[in-house]
Amino acid sequence: MRTLTVLLLVQSCSVAASTPIDDGLMRNAKHSTLAVDAQGDFTEIESQSASKAVDMSVDRSGTVALEKSSSYIEELSHMDADDLMAEIKKMVASKDPNDNSKIKVIQDIVKDELLPKLQATRDTEAKELTAIHGGIEKCNSQSSSTQDTISKTTEKAVVEARSGHSTCRQEDIRLLERKTTKCGAFKEYADSIAVPAELPKGQTPDAMAEYLKVMDAYFCGRGKRAGELKQACDDATAAYKTAQIQCNAKQTLFESSFCQWRTRMTDACTETDNCYDRAVQAYGKRYEVAQGLVKQWEVEHASLQKILCYTKVWLRTTKQSNHAQYKECDGLKPDTSSMHIKKLAVPDKQACDLTPTQHYPGTSGFLKDEYSAFAKHTLAVTPCVKMEAPSDTKKTVVTYVISKVNEKCTHPITTLEECKTAAGKLSGGDWDGERHWADRCFGCLWTVGDGDVNFNNKQSGECKNKDQVPICKKTETVETKPKKACSESEPTYDKSKSGGQAFSVSGNTARSTGQFASVLYSLSGKTGKVYLEFTRSGTWSAGIGVQRTPARVGNYHSESGNHNGNKGLGVTWYASGFVSGVNSLVIDMDAETASLNGAAPKKIPGSGELYLGYYDGTSSGGGSMTFNFGKSPFAKSLPAGAEPWVCQA
Repeated sequence: MRTLTVLLLVQSCSVAASTPIDDGLMRNAKHSTLAVDAQGDFTEIESQSASKAVDMSVDRSGTVALEKSSSYIEELSHMDADDLMAEIKKMVASKDPNDNSKIKVIQDIVKDELLPKLQATRDTEAKELTAIHGGIEKCNSQSSSTQDTISKTTEKAVVEARSGHSTCRQEDIRLLERKTTKCGAFKEYADSIAVPAELPKGQTPDAMAEYLKVMDAYFCGRGKRAGELKQACDDATAAYKTAQIQCNAKQTLFESSFCQWRTRMTDACTETDNCYDRAVQAYGKRYEVAQGLVKQWEVEHASLQKILCYTKVWLRTTKQSNHAQYKECDGLKPDTSSMHIKKLAVPDKQACDLTPTQHYPGTSGFLKDEYSAFAKHTLAVTPCVKMEAPSDTKKTVVTYVISKVNEKCTHPITTLEECKTAAGKLSGGDWDGERHWADRCFGCLWTVGDGDVNFNNKQSGECKNKDQVPICKKTETVETKPKKACSESEPTYDKSKSGGQAFSVSGNTARSTGQFASVLYSLSGKTGKVYLEFTRSGTWSAGIGVQRTPARVGNYHSESGNHNGNKGLGVTWYASGFVSGVNSLVIDMDAETASLNGAAPKKIPGSGELYLGYYDGTSSGGGSMTFNFGKSPFAKSLPAGAEPWVCQA
């Protein structure tokens, strides 16, 4: 009887040879070598090492096959293409006919698991690229929609305002001509009046009677006519003035509408440029990364196809040493086009035409285009507010976070270089090199125990080993405030709001030489957090604070609650909260608070304008305070979000 020696896993309590066998036989746990005959009967020969054990099933004819639950299969499933190739070549070299089942398992793993997973990985990347590419069209679509909205609203308002103003000016010209005619007629009539006689010198009764007779005959009816002509002139003048007022208002509306149109179109075109450029750049960068991945996928795909070639040669030949056919497998150049990702054509940027608004109020072209028909009848043009060169106030901020779960990141780190960058930015991160793990997520990984950071270049790696979790990338766009221009001059105190018995201000130093001084600096026009530094001499004679508009100005003792003498509601510091040397003050104009030397902010009571104040709360004077508003370098670091006083002008 021919016997075939195989390795089986059997349970610790051995199964008797008489155990019934149906379609196959499976054994686990205890490792033994068994002799199996053609009828399926077996005999235990000797124990074997667990590391050599392979789960197999044996039918009545003696056919041996590996089971899917085999620990060996589990080991194979975690191998990459290179490892599987090495395993197959080792089998070819060993020429062991008992490897048939192993070869079949490897063939199934490649066909049913590795190749589909590789294709799925490629397809996912292609979909993501398509989605990013869609961002370009989205920018164009948004631009088209915005321009359409502007056309239907703002531009339409300009067209209507232009028409209304033009029609009004034409009527204005007609009324002016009418006024000129009517008033001209009155003037002409009045100029035609010639006194027919002179007043008699002696004014005798006879002479006067004759004089009056002549005058009456001459002026009879002329007064009425003059009144009619004068009324017509007055009516025409009133109508013209009313039209002028209406037309001037329409001109203002037209010019204002035009400026709004120009602003909206300029903003729309700027946003179109920025959005389109960002989207094209994002697609280009991601496509470059994808091409690097494609090269890796091509290599892996080719290796898997060669492995399939080896398995087919092995399984179809009766001679396991068919070196010629295996050599053909080595030289095989598989078609890897299924791994390719075609670069999508970048659509043209949505047209955004500023030509219609290039001759806006304030340019010579505007007068020519809009007012040439009635240039002499318009007011002086109100120019549009000068627009600064547009600047992108958005920036992209990238941060790195350690995932709380062992799952693939929504936005993974896909390059070795960026993984190194993340390691440097994460607290406690220690770069530990590149790895090729099959049971860990692809990408940048954080070791839970010690903070080591590795880059796993295994594209098909599965997130099974919990020793490492992914490091994910978080990208967000934030608004940035344009940097304000700093004033070239120091601020000056408000003389109309400052008072006291005797004080002086020289440069940035305020000094009290008498009683109860209040020296105030206006904070009008400032926003956000205003920062300044100061040094002081004195205690109660060198107080500082922020207050509302003073209720009185002069030599007044500080009152309970205000402590500034001028009755302006506010917050003040005299004897506490200061440090030796340079002190700092942050005034939050939005929150209406003040913070001395980084302490908790104090709410400024009341409402209305704010003033920085230097106060002398004594009756003898002798205190002083020197401010640094930012023209000189600060002694301390500028707090987050704050700006020097002079940069808040």
